[in-house]
Parts: sequence; C-alpha cells; structure tokens
Amino acid sequence: MAVIKFVALGLGILIFVAFIALILLSNRAEEQRHWGFIDERGTVVVPIRYDDARDFSGGFAAVKRGNNWGFVNLQGMEAISPRYQQVGDFSVSGRAWVEIDNATGYIDVTGSWVIEPKFDRAYRYSESLAIAGLSVGYQFSKIGGSTGHPIYAFGLIDQNGQWIVPPVEKEDDPQRWSTGGEFSEGLCPVQVGGDFFGYIDTTGKFVIPPVYTRAGAFRDGYAVVGLPDGGNDIINTQGETILTIPVNSVVRGEDRYFTVYASIGDEEGAYLVNIDGTVVLGPFDEAGIFAWTRIPVKRDGKWVLLDLDGAEHGDTWDHLDSINAGFAAVRRNGRRLFADDSKEGFIDSDGALVIPPTYNRTGPFSEGRARVAERISERQ
Repeated sequence: MAVIKFVALGLGILIFVAFIALILLSNRAEEQRHWGFIDERGTVVVPIRYDDARDFSGGFAAVKRGNNWGFVNLQGMEAISPRYQQVGDFSVSGRAWVEIDNATGYIDVTGSWVIEPKFDRAYRYSESLAIAGLSVGYQFSKIGGSTGHPIYAFGLIDQNGQWIVPPVEKEDDPQRWSTGGEFSEGLCPVQVGGDFFGYIDTTGKFVIPPVYTRAGAFRDGYAVVGLPDGGNDIINTQGETILTIPVNSVVRGEDRYFTVYASIGDEEGAYLVNIDGTVVLGPFDEAGIFAWTRIPVKRDGKWVLLDLDGAEHGDTWDHLDSINAGFAAVRRNGRRLFADDSKEGFIDSDGALVIPPTYNRTGPFSEGRARVAERISERQ
C-alpha cells in the first residue's frame, strides 16, 4: 500500500511539474511577437519585424529592435535607427527625448541633438516647454535593502534646455517636484514632495495648489483630479470644482462625458455620466471611453458599441476598445487551452468591420496608422 501511495504521489508531482512547464513554455511563445503598422485600408506600411512599437506621434513612431529603440516614419522607412536605451514620442515641436549611456536629452526628426543628454529623466515637450529631472538619491527596499530606485527632482526647461524653474536638489525638501506631466491648455500637473499634485503655468508658478492625489490633463477647460479622502473632482482651469464624483474610478471621455464605476441605487457597475451629473447610460459590466458619439460596453459577457440613446451599432465581440481616430480594435477569443490564439481587427465608428480579425495584437489608430503584431511562430 505504501508503495502505491508513493508511486501515486510521484506521478502527481510529475504531472504538476509538466503542467507548469507547459504553461511557462506557452507563455514564452505567446510573448514572442513582432510588430509593424497598417494603414486605414489594412495594408502593411511598416514591416512586421520589430520587437516592440508605439503609436505614431508627430509623424514618427518608436520601434524596438533587440534592446534598442529608434523611429520609423509614416512612409514605413526607418528614419532613425534603433540605438537608444529608451525614447519618448515626437511632439508637435519636432523633438523627442531619448536616453543613451544612462543620460537623457532631446533629438530632432533627423536624429540630431537639439539638447545634449544632460538630464536623468525627461518628459515630452508640450507648448514649447518640458519637465526634466535629475537624480538626487535612491530609495532602497526595506526587504533586503540591496535594490532601489532613483529619487528625482524635476524642474521646467525651455526649448534650449535651460531651466525656467531649476529642480530642488535636496531629496527630502517638501518643495521638491517629485514627478510631472505635460502642458495642456496652459497648465501642467506637478507632484510636490512625493505627495500631492497641483498645476503650474508656463512660468512655473502654481496656479492650482498641490492638494490632489492625482491630476489629469485639461481638455475643453476641464480636468479630473483625485481627492485625499477618496473620490474625484472635475475642476476648471481656475481650480474651481464643477462636479464631485464620490468614486475612485473615473475616466474622461469626449464632449464632457465620463465613464465611472459606481453603485447607483441598488445597481453597481459602469455608467456613462454627463458633466452636469446626469447618468446617461448604465449600468454595464464594463465600459470604455466615450468618443465619436459612441461608447463600448460589456454586458452578458459580450462587448458592443452604443450611442447616447443606447442603440447598438455593429456586431458583438469578445473585446472592444474605445474608438480612436474613427476606428476601434475588436477581438475574437481563441479556443486553444494554453496559448492565446485570439485575433484582432478593427471596426469603424458605425460598428462596421473594416479590417478583419487576423492579428495577434493591435494598438489604436493614430495619424492614419495602427500597430499590429503577429506571433513569430505563426510567421515562420
């Protein structure tokens, strides 16, 4: 009897180890994808050969080969060969931050330096200004203490890389800018002392004091900010509260609509809410961002595109992204046990299928291009 139990235990362990190994191998194969770009007709315009890729911005998209990043243009040519450790996006000013040899500077669309690498971290240029930072220390893990991450002090720079507001270089100074963002409608969110966010103007002066736990970008005069006691406010550019939403999950959409997850009455779920506080649609199991007069919602296990009247547009899907630049990614789930063989394509704002689901992964359309990926094993 003991021998039988021992054999059974051994077989059980062997099966368990084999099962874990199969999952790991499947996950490894799933991660091995190559990326490229298609146009709005579904034609491949950037060959599907890169290890990673980001959306187009300013006429260029960042692509990764091996451990290095470079850029391709809208015509599909490799405009700046992959040679940087990390990169940002090109802004309308025609420059992008790049990291090389552990220092960060800014290049133009030819790959030439417009600001030599002299920062430890930097953000995208917006409204001719950028937030950039220097490392002023390290925060080590309390468990072990052998690893840590840099502590940054940020300031505001002009187009020449000169400080408009220099960083406070003492890591425990309560006035140190610990992170930042980008300008929108003349205001930029900045975190002070690792605690609260406020908004500065283009001179670096705080016009909305740092009293929020998070701070979103302004659009059409409004932004979503987080409150210390939980919930969110929608504020205007003067910092005045327009609407308080007492839930933690709020996503800004177009035309003054917001997607919130809340309990309203006896029903909990995702709702579409107007800036005046009116509940327009819901509840749903999940919901995306309202754009192009449509919102993707999940109900009864499937996703569908709705208008403000609640009318459906197009087919139902296993997943449906929010509309961006007139298109939304859709997915049909696969049926294989271990490897993800789902396929993705695109519909238009009316729900019509314009690019059939043939890709393993996709990204949103931007500047007439969308990222698409295929597993390497499927292309061989």
